[in-house]
Amino acid sequence: MTSKNRLYILALCLSTIVQIGYAQQPSSNPVNNGTTVADGDWPSYNRTLTSERYSPLKQINAQNVASLKQVCIVDLKEAGNYQSGLVVTNNTLFVTTDTNTFAFDPTTCQQKWTHHYEYTAPPGALKVNRGVAYADGKVFRGVGSGVVIAIDASTGKQLWETKIADMTKGESVPAAPIVWNGMLFIGQAGGDNRGVRGRMMAFNQADGKQLWSFDLVPLSGPGSDTWPPSTPENPRTGGATWTSYTLDPTTGLLYVPAGNAAPDFDIKARPGLNLYTNSIVILDAKTGAFQQYYQLTPYDFHDWDLAATPALIKTTGGKNLIVAGGKDGILHAVDPLQKKEIYKTPLTTIENADTPLSENKVTRF
Repeated sequence: MTSKNRLYILALCLSTIVQIGYAQQPSSNPVNNGTTVADGDWPSYNRTLTSERYSPLKQINAQNVASLKQVCIVDLKEAGNYQSGLVVTNNTLFVTTDTNTFAFDPTTCQQKWTHHYEYTAPPGALKVNRGVAYADGKVFRGVGSGVVIAIDASTGKQLWETKIADMTKGESVPAAPIVWNGMLFIGQAGGDNRGVRGRMMAFNQADGKQLWSFDLVPLSGPGSDTWPPSTPENPRTGGATWTSYTLDPTTGLLYVPAGNAAPDFDIKARPGLNLYTNSIVILDAKTGAFQQYYQLTPYDFHDWDLAATPALIKTTGGKNLIVAGGKDGILHAVDPLQKKEIYKTPLTTIENADTPLSENKVTRF
């Protein structure tokens, strides 16, 4: 199966499901303590700011799912690595590739517009994107060239552009942003590349002006002493972000899944906890001020960073938890009142997790 064929299949399956979902009148479903998302909408990568990824639609269920049939299909006419989350709002489906943003009628696959961002990618660039966020008639996204842009959701016209990363250093902006209270939140990727340290940033939705920036791998201050000294020969590296983010609109706290430290597999080059890599980092969304962190995979030498945004959930017993899954195959649960991880549940077979890497034999993990 080629990458181009995958574009066919993903568009086909979602177009079929969304078309049936819109056959019923979507009602307003209050979520996120005042942030309202219509039942039939999915306006950001995780649908809600708190990242439950749950749809209240009930028309498709276990009894009738086998009867789904093709309604329409669309060819994006691109071959490549396709990682976009699909966003649906106001009866429009938005999907991205590295350089293109598409808007479709989800019931017919008719294309409404395409926005193209032209740039020349450096050798070795991953050229991926994880999608847009929608708010106030605009869609927002990052680009591999190191910029974040805003696009008119009705016309596809670009409204503003802000440079936030340096692609010549191996940085890019593939993450799906989130939006809240007139602000856009996104970070840069590339933390596997020598000397690239993750940054989390906030921007004004109206004009793209940067409001604050937080270093996920500090050179000074708290957390800095968990690294060896940064030198030109061995610079601190890692902690970038590349999926999406979570926000609690009640408290105004932003939850950032920070990536792995680098060199990925050579822990001898970076002894220590290497904060704030492999951590859920909690910031004040309005100011970027540091609040708390939970490092889920300390002393990592597997590249087992947080591969998904944390979800803010309430258990059937009424306990509020932060839950996150990483590449370690474990579901981690943090109790914010106790300020500690309270359980870890393996979700797959885990082998040789503590076996050190060796130059003399293959280590499988």
